[in-house]
Amino acid sequence: QSKLKIFYHGMIGPDRLPLQLFEAIEDLKASVELTIAGVDLSGPTGYSSIIKDLIIKKGLVESVNYIGLIQDRHDLLKECSKADVGLCLVQKSIQNGIEPEFDMAGGAQRPFEHMALGLVPLVTDVKDWHELFVIDGYGFSCNPDDTISIKELLLDLYKRKNELYEIGQKNREKILNDWNYDYE
Repeated sequence: QSKLKIFYHGMIGPDRLPLQLFEAIEDLKASVELTIAGVDLSGPTGYSSIIKDLIIKKGLVESVNYIGLIQDRHDLLKECSKADVGLCLVQKSIQNGIEPEFDMAGGAQRPFEHMALGLVPLVTDVKDWHELFVIDGYGFSCNPDDTISIKELLLDLYKRKNELYEIGQKNREKILNDWNYDYE
């Protein structure tokens, strides 16, 4: 069976691409392939350089492909269409000792974009996203702060890889028929 192909595009930072994700992939490198496209707003010596070093140190060269910024939308969509799953994780943080919250700036539309492209979104396990994407079977969730949670989900998706295309097509239909600006 071919690898589970995961695609991420957006801002490059620890809240969207947590180190726990790479730790999980290290244990599953024969089964998982992650492609990362985006821009690191902290510059060339920022988080993207940490990721590139991590890819080499952990032997993930065959499992993680960092392609950086893709300027042309057609090229971005072409790259995205090669994937099974769209990565939409946003790390949680405790605010004032109360329940976890997370910052959606720039990321709230991403699961819908992935669904429109026929991908299955992998989202953060927070109540709103769980109710919107997971309960009705449009996506899957995990805790981005927990390597084991990520690893278990990726392994489950790898084992269920044959189902992901059908889920992705259902997602695309949902966007076309219900969740778009013509209907909302």
